[in-house]
Amino acid sequence: MPFAEAVRAHRLRCGLSQEDLASATGIAPRSIRNLEAGRVARPRPSTVRLLADAFRLTGTAREEFTALALHPTEPESAEPAAPGPDAAEPEPTEPAPVPAQLPRDTAGFVGRDSALRRLWTLLETNPGAVPVISGAGGVGKTTLAVHWAHQAADRFPDGQLYVNLRGFGPGGAMSRPDDVLADFLAALGVPRSQIPATTAARATLYRSTLARRRVLIVLDNARDAAQVRDLLPGAGPSYAVLTSRDRLTALIAADGAVPCPLEVLSDREAQTLLTRRLGADRVNLEPAAVAEITARCDRLPLALAVVAARCAVEPETSLATLADRLRRPAGVLDALSIGDDTTDVRAVFSWSYQALPERTRGLFRVLGLLPGPDLDRYAAANLAGLPLDDAATALTELVRLNLVVPRPAQRYGMHDLLRAYAAEVARHELSEAERRAALERLQAFYRHTLYELRDLLFPRGLAGPAPAPQTPMVFASAMERESWAESERANLVASVVQAARLGYPEYTDRMTYGLWTPFYNGGYSNDCLAISDAALHAARAEGDVEAEASALNHAAGALMSLGRYDETIEYGERALQLFQDLGKELSVARMYSNLAEVYTAVGRSRDAKRCGDESLAIRRQQSSPTVLGDALRLQAWLCLNLGLVEESLLHAAEALAKYNSWPDLVWERAEALNALAAVQLRLGLSEQAERHLRQALDVARPGTHGEKQRTETLRLLGEARRAAGAYPEADAHLSEALVLARSMGDPELITPALAERGLLRLAQGRIAEGLRDARDAVTISTDAGHRRCQMIAHNRLGELLSHTSDLETARRHARTALEIAVAVEDPYEQERARRNLTRLTA
Repeated sequence: MPFAEAVRAHRLRCGLSQEDLASATGIAPRSIRNLEAGRVARPRPSTVRLLADAFRLTGTAREEFTALALHPTEPESAEPAAPGPDAAEPEPTEPAPVPAQLPRDTAGFVGRDSALRRLWTLLETNPGAVPVISGAGGVGKTTLAVHWAHQAADRFPDGQLYVNLRGFGPGGAMSRPDDVLADFLAALGVPRSQIPATTAARATLYRSTLARRRVLIVLDNARDAAQVRDLLPGAGPSYAVLTSRDRLTALIAADGAVPCPLEVLSDREAQTLLTRRLGADRVNLEPAAVAEITARCDRLPLALAVVAARCAVEPETSLATLADRLRRPAGVLDALSIGDDTTDVRAVFSWSYQALPERTRGLFRVLGLLPGPDLDRYAAANLAGLPLDDAATALTELVRLNLVVPRPAQRYGMHDLLRAYAAEVARHELSEAERRAALERLQAFYRHTLYELRDLLFPRGLAGPAPAPQTPMVFASAMERESWAESERANLVASVVQAARLGYPEYTDRMTYGLWTPFYNGGYSNDCLAISDAALHAARAEGDVEAEASALNHAAGALMSLGRYDETIEYGERALQLFQDLGKELSVARMYSNLAEVYTAVGRSRDAKRCGDESLAIRRQQSSPTVLGDALRLQAWLCLNLGLVEESLLHAAEALAKYNSWPDLVWERAEALNALAAVQLRLGLSEQAERHLRQALDVARPGTHGEKQRTETLRLLGEARRAAGAYPEADAHLSEALVLARSMGDPELITPALAERGLLRLAQGRIAEGLRDARDAVTISTDAGHRRCQMIAHNRLGELLSHTSDLETARRHARTALEIAVAVEDPYEQERARRNLTRLTA
């Protein structure tokens, strides 16, 4: 078949007129007529390629079509057809127009250095790539794309095309690809009368036109891959950049697009933005307000720009006043509104929300009720009342549109402003009953999962099976089971606090009682205080005196570990009085024990011993060995502090015997072993002490929620190994103890560990390091107001300084240690201080 006949046959097969084919390829209509008439003996290879593209020929069919053009089938002796006047393809008589459609660059553009570097790298190393700048509404995608496009414009001498595809915006009227193609073709010089009618023909002509030009195309605010696929250039030097709230995963998978996710500004970038908009003088005048504004705005560029605009039109308003407006959760979105939908943060978020399918909108709404910072798919399913698979699908859709942020371990969170918008949607679109039902489903999920983990977490307050939630948690592995409570800790605390505020006293009380011990043993004192305060609020609101006493007790324990001893005593004594009034003997005994500990901390040793005696007397009347064991191990420490070593040894041994009959009492056994070993070290029974300490180390291993006890074990083991001359082992134990103690922020654990390591450094000949440790111990214990720890720290520092030339300072610390030791009636520390003073005055 001659090439001319092949052209005509393929054109008719595609249902194209000669004019349509001309429009689709960019070849002049007269040239099409000449080709079909056989008046072009050897068409240009570019012409053949454009025709093959228009006919959508691939594989063998394309090869045969190309071969007909390059190797005509007519015999060589045949007379060639007489060339007509249009045999040669005409050259353009006028230069092609050079579009310059980019919007104005943002004045005072700041930051985004890494994102700009990525865009430049892609252009220079992978010119066929299509960067997809994705991110939440208001994060600055368009600003970045336009700014970079202006920088890169001189690389594209044939112009720049830009379109707002309106994928997300007011009214929901998206730009249609065929309309955009028509506008782009017209901008590239194709007469409107020659633009094909169909989208496919327009796309072919568009790619053909761009194939010979170097044009930069910015496709802004795309809804999905289908909207932009026909707008991408084909082979050639043109280059496209996309922005979208959608991650456009389909385009990345099928069309070679490259993800360029955009996050909020850094703290530094956010402050720079405000400085450029408001001026350095105004920003420097109120640095604290600027820091709060950037935080309240989530470092979202749009929100910061709105605040800057408000400041500009209200110069008499201080930044502190604006920060105060943003501080009110219910009004933060009002404060970020200036009456223009394109810059109204609430409106910008609403465009994403309205684009969601109904099921996903339902999940987004209830995410506004979420008490904590994040959730997994199980919590999402229960909160929304969805099957697990549907919840997972909805979360994927929210991630795709950048309405939630994926986090490690398959968890999901939200930026604060989006959370505020979701909460507003929940208030407006859900009834009170619907909101409470959602929260109750989430509470049931948390409580049931904790009950299922009772053997691991020891939630003693969750007595009896918890009702099954709509979607129970299914753990994929033992590791996942063990890490769940840690992953959910912030959510569990927030859930308890929210429940107290919204009037769920039973949930608040049970969860506080169940969570307090594992939180306390894990060193999470602030979390213990938060849930205790919530329980106290709920109990008083209900008029429940016993629950109030229990909450006061828990709050006192948290305050104790935070070094707030005066408040600890106040709360503890009030709880003791309430329990006595109620006739709750066992609770009274527990309060005596707790008060004994805080009295010890503040140096009231006799009061501590008196409370310990009261507790032990009550508990000896109880049948439970664990109840008695708790009082015995406390008495062991109290007696040791007062120098009653033999009595201390008996109490520690009896406590350990009680706990040994209950092997799952992990941290209690470890603490009894520690008490026994401490007495043995005091008596010089190092081998026995080490044996008991190694047992304690095995009992309170990582993952058993006995971190406090393990820290004490490591400290005592370090002391034992130092005394035995095994310095490397002692160093390892003490270093690990300090890591744990510091992670919990407990001065009662940090101070003695530092003091002991100071003595080890002296033995190692590293006295400068030892002095630094001992001085840190003095500072920490003094700041905490812990008298016993101050005594130990001053005593050890005095001993270390006695090996230097600064003997006067050594004497001062030894005298301070002696004064405290006399006040707290500790004969062991008194003897150490006096011995040191004797050496220093000799």
